[in-house]
Amino acid sequence: MWQVKMDRTKLLMVLSEALDRVEGELLGVTDHHAKRVAWISVEMGRLLQIPEDEISLLAVGALLHDSALNEFREGYGNGQARPLEAVCGHCVAGENNVRMIPGCEQECNFVLYHHECADGSGPFGKALDETPLGAQIIHIADVTDRDFSLGRIGSEQLSLVKDYVEKETGRLFGENVSRAFLEVLAHGGLNQLRDETIELLSLEIPVCYCETDLRILSELFARIIDYKSPFTKDHSLGLAEKAEIMARHYGWPDDVVREVYCAGALHDIGKLMVDRDVLEKPGKLDRGEYQHIQSHAYETYRLLSCLESMGKILEWASYHHEKLNGAGYPFGKTASELDQQSRLLACLDIYQALTEDRPYKAGMPHSKVMSILREMVDKDELDREVTERIDEVFRCEEGEQEVQHQALFQCSVCGHIYEGAMLPDGYVCPVCGQSVTAFLRLLS
Repeated sequence: MWQVKMDRTKLLMVLSEALDRVEGELLGVTDHHAKRVAWISVEMGRLLQIPEDEISLLAVGALLHDSALNEFREGYGNGQARPLEAVCGHCVAGENNVRMIPGCEQECNFVLYHHECADGSGPFGKALDETPLGAQIIHIADVTDRDFSLGRIGSEQLSLVKDYVEKETGRLFGENVSRAFLEVLAHGGLNQLRDETIELLSLEIPVCYCETDLRILSELFARIIDYKSPFTKDHSLGLAEKAEIMARHYGWPDDVVREVYCAGALHDIGKLMVDRDVLEKPGKLDRGEYQHIQSHAYETYRLLSCLESMGKILEWASYHHEKLNGAGYPFGKTASELDQQSRLLACLDIYQALTEDRPYKAGMPHSKVMSILREMVDKDELDREVTERIDEVFRCEEGEQEVQHQALFQCSVCGHIYEGAMLPDGYVCPVCGQSVTAFLRLLS
């Protein structure tokens, strides 16, 4: 196992920020929701005299309570419909995610049962005495912040929260949990939960630094990333696996192989910060929306730069849209500033995207993708040597037969490929709605 020192609190802050954006899109929670749930949970836990080692588990569980929500997003529809299988599924997967965090391997079920109700009407039908206290605490913090946006209300609305909690005591919440929650809010809790305060607040999570396997954490991040959109399911891990294969082909040292794999797994973490409505918009993207999508590469840099122990992983993950001629983004790096690993990931990102199946198209064969990559090489966008090595490694062993291609046209906005002798009059991109003028000929 590849063990590195990791500041667990910073890791959790990165994850929670990205997850808040996901939960906001699906359930309408406001920014810093996970941090507020965690802060309330820790304060309640200490008030209810939960042992300090469990306080740590409680804080982690609260921050990541909905880490698997994206995997079951279709079950949530417009944010109101919540089929039982979707709720149960994201609770089970979320509990498994928490156990991948260093120091949280022990079974506590705080996330698994965080939707259980005091009257036994929750998704798993657990009675109050069957539900761990930590799960009950996360439940009341989650529900009240989701419904009342506790970071944005004043003391005058506190009575509404109090009335709600008292009304739901015995049905949703246990009596002791309700009392503790209201006591936390009554003693200055609202001031601590405000957006401008919670962003800077230390949650005082015990055990700051832990030995962890960065590969396992990278795979956890990748799974959360790829479930952002059905268009990109398995993209991050697919890229990571190909990056590892190429790194071994080059004969790079084991530590570089591991870092390249992690960079591939993490390269699109910034997409969690992109609005899903823009990412999956069926119609034409305006300039602002296109720039918003492009911002994901910078968001990857911003999120990962908060973590120590990233080293070169930060650069390699963040530069996957840079071009040798300086026309890439987010930093406009040129050839002299891009090392071999950065060039490799830039090539593989395109290769992976074009060869993988997506809901609106089947993956392209290797030979066709290589034609596109070589066109980009000729424009001084991609590295020639790396491109030829990719061909060498991923070409079928028996060799592909020469294929007679029709012309290929690529949408300059979303990357959709049209194959045909020429674009039909009035053709509209089926993915982003761009007109025929947005298409560029790739090859004939």
